[in-house]
Amino acid sequence: MATDWGPVIQTSVGAVAALGGGFIGAWWQGRGQQRIEQNRRRQQTVEVLAEITVLLEEIDPNRFFFKFTNEDWLKAVEPFVRRHETLRMQLLALTTRHPAAKVRDLAGRLEKRLLASVDSTWLFLQAVSDEDGADENLMDQAKRDHAEAQQLLAELREAI
Repeated sequence: MATDWGPVIQTSVGAVAALGGGFIGAWWQGRGQQRIEQNRRRQQTVEVLAEITVLLEEIDPNRFFFKFTNEDWLKAVEPFVRRHETLRMQLLALTTRHPAAKVRDLAGRLEKRLLASVDSTWLFLQAVSDEDGADENLMDQAKRDHAEAQQLLAELREAI
């Protein structure tokens, strides 16, 4: 009795094609999902960087100190401190979750520089409000910290 191999071969080819097609479909869907996740992560990062850009513009030592009188600067600083804390947490999250080591490193460095910039700005403001007046070194330090934060922000934008 002779075996008809035609149907067996056709069934085998069909099964292999179905398995291959299923594998390729799953792989393609996974890649699409990965792209969607990368775009979402990039969008979140861009939003954080935009908020940091605005904060740095608002606390620019060259302009910020002239906005307030001695009596109202402490009250005016509170919103900046809250925004800074929120942005700082987002930068710290970026240092742990971003897949690129360079981005994680720059985000960590920016977080430290942003904190230094905000601190030196507040220290200078406090010294200005004191009756003794402010030391010129405090203003210079605020300007240096601010410039370094802006430089790191630009580097982080480039890395993303």
